[in-house]
Amino acid sequence: MKMRVAFVGTGFTGGGAQHHFARIAPYLCQQAEYRIAIVLGNIESQYVPPGLDCVGLGYNGVSDYLLVLYRLWRILKLNRINLIYSISRCPNIVAYCASRLLRQRPALVLGENTQPIAAYSFKPDVIGRFWLHCQRLMHKRAEVTLCNSESCKREMVDGFGVAPNRVHVVGNPVPPSPHFDEGVELHVPPVDPEDILAASRLVEGKGLEELIMAFSRVSKNVNGRLFILGEGPLKAYLESMAQCCGIAERVIFPGWVENAAPWLRRAGLVVHPSHWEGLPNLVLEAMSAGVPVVATNCTSWIMAFAEERALKMVAVGDVDEIANAIRYLMASPYERLDLVKNGRRVAARFKVEEIIRQRDGYLWEAMRSRNTVVGGIA
Repeated sequence: MKMRVAFVGTGFTGGGAQHHFARIAPYLCQQAEYRIAIVLGNIESQYVPPGLDCVGLGYNGVSDYLLVLYRLWRILKLNRINLIYSISRCPNIVAYCASRLLRQRPALVLGENTQPIAAYSFKPDVIGRFWLHCQRLMHKRAEVTLCNSESCKREMVDGFGVAPNRVHVVGNPVPPSPHFDEGVELHVPPVDPEDILAASRLVEGKGLEELIMAFSRVSKNVNGRLFILGEGPLKAYLESMAQCCGIAERVIFPGWVENAAPWLRRAGLVVHPSHWEGLPNLVLEAMSAGVPVVATNCTSWIMAFAEERALKMVAVGDVDEIANAIRYLMASPYERLDLVKNGRRVAARFKVEEIIRQRDGYLWEAMRSRNTVVGGIA
């Protein structure tokens, strides 16, 4: 049976998984008979990956879920799709439901880029419990789940009951080289070499409250500013925190930034204070770009990187440790250079070409697994 594959994601723009989706989808399953990229939202032509049919399902809000599900089901049926590779929670659930409605169920590969159980602990409500139930159900029935960290894999196996041989860890790709755009103008004052950069969704569990408190403690020793890239419901609260700490003029919230590379070019230090994570993209990109990193031990990747002295690791939620690490590195140029050297060496393992090769292998494995079951051999 020839492969006819659909790649399903949230969109071609945005953070994390969406960037990976647009970057690597054109190079996956290139020997397939047919390939199509499907996004929940609308297509923005300037971001469409080359060499693929692309369709947007028109999702604009929760009320659109049934319509999006119907549209996806129709696309899968009309194009005789026999393999779905989906990434992120909402696309995963829509793809799973649509696949179950098809008479001949396609092989299903799901990507999980966070620790869903750990993330739920920060918002243990009815909706969160519902999402967890859906994720547990679909991951147990998928042919393959691709996680981007050992921490996530443990949650899949121990928390969701997924068979270990159906869960694989594959890292995120980093750009082939630091793609600094010299033409991008940042509307900020002249940059100080002690500027600190963080980037994430402004939500609970990302540790941004601790970062602001830590920065307030070192503000007399560090001349630079703290830039926090991203959007989210905690923005007003974080701004008020900076105000209460007396550092509002030195904590900048530029909003969502599509490409962090120009900001990395101007940063003296990257701090990643999250409580839970998969494989933080900003950490990888900072190491690749030669920017020293302070990060909490929020995922197995950070612990592994710390063992190789590629970054400075601190305890999750420990304001004193974060502040001390910032103060120490800003005063220790040789330590920063050591982290940069080791960080670049580690980041080199996450080349796009290698990540594509690994994911491509697991997609073909899922297809073979499904064909074996359908053929009655297994």
